[in-house]
Amino acid sequence: MTDHRPELRPLTAFRFFAALAVFFRHVYPWLKESTDMPSFVHRFMNDGFCGVTFFFVLSGFILTYNYRLAFVRLSGPVVWKFYAARAARIWPVHLLTFGLAVVVLHREIMAAPVQFIGPAIANLTLTQSFFPVETIFFSFNSVSWSLSDEIFFYALFPLVLWAMHAAGCDRPRKASFLVIGLWLIAMACVIIGRNHPLGFWMWYVNPAFRMLDFLTGVALGHVFLGLKDKGIIGPSLKWASFFEVTSLVLVAAALTASPSVPYLLRRSVYYTPFFAMVILVFAYQRGVISRLLSGKLLRLLGEASFSFYMFHYLFIRMIDRYPHATRIGDLDPLLRSIAVFAVSLMASIACYRWFEVPARTRVRDWLINPCLRGGLRAIRQRRTDFPGRPLPPGDGLLIR
Repeated sequence: MTDHRPELRPLTAFRFFAALAVFFRHVYPWLKESTDMPSFVHRFMNDGFCGVTFFFVLSGFILTYNYRLAFVRLSGPVVWKFYAARAARIWPVHLLTFGLAVVVLHREIMAAPVQFIGPAIANLTLTQSFFPVETIFFSFNSVSWSLSDEIFFYALFPLVLWAMHAAGCDRPRKASFLVIGLWLIAMACVIIGRNHPLGFWMWYVNPAFRMLDFLTGVALGHVFLGLKDKGIIGPSLKWASFFEVTSLVLVAAALTASPSVPYLLRRSVYYTPFFAMVILVFAYQRGVISRLLSGKLLRLLGEASFSFYMFHYLFIRMIDRYPHATRIGDLDPLLRSIAVFAVSLMASIACYRWFEVPARTRVRDWLINPCLRGGLRAIRQRRTDFPGRPLPPGDGLLIR
């Protein structure tokens, strides 16, 4: 079903840094009054939401990297296995953190239970981002709105790959033009509609619009694989290191210039080309920075970053609602942020090892093998598609 290509370890590590950027954005209200931090740090923390853009682009890239040949012809069983694998990667941790969100919000829920019925249904079905109402798309565990977008991307992904192959857009040159064209279309949409009353939802949350980020990643994946097919294995160590440093410097430059960019552009498509460059450069894994990012520790952090992304905001909200329930709420804002980071990181690693991976395996096998509802035989059974081969590396939304 997949191409079973080697894992792109630097990009796995980048998943953690993208999640960390989102974390910084969420603790920034605690730290924004600090005069000790340089202005660049304030700017970086304030624009930490750009991590979501990185996830969407990377998601399209990694899924294309793993599944490029799977949907040249649309086959029902193959498409179903893909959907089952996607659901197994998202819903267990999502349901766990939804339950924790109910605990955090129990006072509000008990005070007005009827008001939470609609948002709860939307959250459980991961359809909340389709509703242009903040009390719905940011309800319960607020960060899960991005999972709602991802589910929409996953639903269309097989059809997208099939259509691109049929139209010849999976070739490097056409895919390159598609990357540029998608970004220009997205820029035009935001610039024209930035004053719309629903602009925040329309250009930041709306799955149909954020699909352009995902499609950018898909086209970028075709560029990368097409160059690989032509025997272009990448630059030498010296030049690869130069390109890696350059791509990161350009991201820093974009961040430095961000105050002059309209807010909704920064929220949506401003960072997309810079992240696309980082993803393409580091996918070759040939530079010094790539080697540093490929270590075991960063790989573990990258694998656990989905759980980190899903847990961290719940802990922040818990501290905000019950500041004196633990000593963390009484700490200086910087120490409080560090404490929440440490707790979130430990919880995410534990969740990844002892809940996320086992649950993913069981749910996937349960969905793929409907006759084995008990799951016992499915868990013991080796994959018959590619015996003895490992599962493919994860997609861009922090999900392995």
